[in-house]
Formats: sequence, structure tokens, C-alpha cells
Amino acid sequence: MEGELSFHRSLVENLVKTFRVAQRRPGVLGASVTGMVFNRLMLPKVGALPHPQNIASIRVLEKLGFTHVRDVFHEACDRLVPVFKLACPDRRA
Repeated sequence: MEGELSFHRSLVENLVKTFRVAQRRPGVLGASVTGMVFNRLMLPKVGALPHPQNIASIRVLEKLGFTHVRDVFHEACDRLVPVFKLACPDRRA
């Protein structure tokens, strides 16, 4: 249990540091998060649901290699939102 808490604490601390750097360079945060998801958490894919009017976020996702897979209705936004997906380059299915 302590090992898990330490891992998660380290992950959060790294994300916070990365966010501070990324405030001026948005792609840095996305690249760091996807790197952690694939390299530290070993997940095969990651998804994102940006606000449909946030064109800058959608552009960053596309530059990172995410692809738009569909739109889904999001109750909290009361609208359709785009769903993006990125598969780990080493574990593409």
C-alpha cells in the first residue's frame, strides 16, 4: 500500500511540475501525460474529451497524435463532445 501511495504521490508531483512549465507551452503537458500513461502506468491507450469549443485543446490533441473517434452526449455540458483516442505506439492493436 505504501508503495502505491508513493507512486501516486510522485505521479501527481510530476504532473504539477509539468503543468507549471506547460502553462506557456500546452503541448508539453499533453506529451508528459501521455508519456506517463504509456511508460509508467503501462496502459495501452488514453482518451480525451475536450470541450467542443476549445479549438486550441483539440489542436494540441491532434498534434500529439490523438484521433477523433466519435462524438458523445455529455450531460454536464448538455451537448455533444468529441472523443479522442491515442494508442501506445509500442502496443498498437
